[in-house]
Amino acid sequence: MIVIFLILGMLIGSFLNVVIYRLPIGKSIVFPASHCPICLQELSMFDNIPVLSFIIARGKCRYCKSKISFQYPFIELVTGVIFGLLYLRIGLSIKLIYDLVFASILLCVVVIDYKHEIIPDSLNLIIGVVGLVMVVTTPDLSMKNAIYGFLIGGGALFLIALAGPMGGGDIKYMAATGVWLGLFPTVLTLMISFIIGGVISVLLILLRVKDRKDHIPFGPFLVIGTIACYWYYNDVLLLYLNLLN
Repeated sequence: MIVIFLILGMLIGSFLNVVIYRLPIGKSIVFPASHCPICLQELSMFDNIPVLSFIIARGKCRYCKSKISFQYPFIELVTGVIFGLLYLRIGLSIKLIYDLVFASILLCVVVIDYKHEIIPDSLNLIIGVVGLVMVVTTPDLSMKNAIYGFLIGGGALFLIALAGPMGGGDIKYMAATGVWLGLFPTVLTLMISFIIGGVISVLLILLRVKDRKDHIPFGPFLVIGTIACYWYYNDVLLLYLNLLN
């Protein structure tokens, strides 16, 4: 089963590469079929085997020999590992399906925000809608808690945006993700995101990778906080309380 989910994840990862490439530039993720962005040659099924096609072609297009970004096999492999780990953690269940969708979108958010400094509205909408469906169809989840998470997640970043730089995509992302997290995990997510974001930003400035005036995408830090508080909330909370003591 682990191998099955690994392969399934890599196949989904191949589709996520299409989403990551096309969505920020306003292209359809369905049409046209996968093709080389340089020579525009449509790719065959043989060219689209996750990871393996990249290795066989030695990282180059079979038709025009232009280099293929390492991002493609990397995303495929990471998605496969994520699917395998979530299967081990959750097992076969409806919750696993929800979490696989959630994790896939989070991966897209990280890469797109890192490369383009935007979080597309469509991704935030999917996060919110799927999260709402999960809450409605899962008896032990509280709609009230989801609403609190929505209001606190989006509201907190909206207030910050009134006083300083904060992207609209970040606000919408945190509101949508709050539906998944609920009240207290949302609060902890924000705390972790700002702490990690602040530390990494200072390091990048000290190492002269970034200047003080440069914009540093905040989405990846929000995703780190989301992962920590959605899948590991109790562990993170216990660690935090121990640090306070």
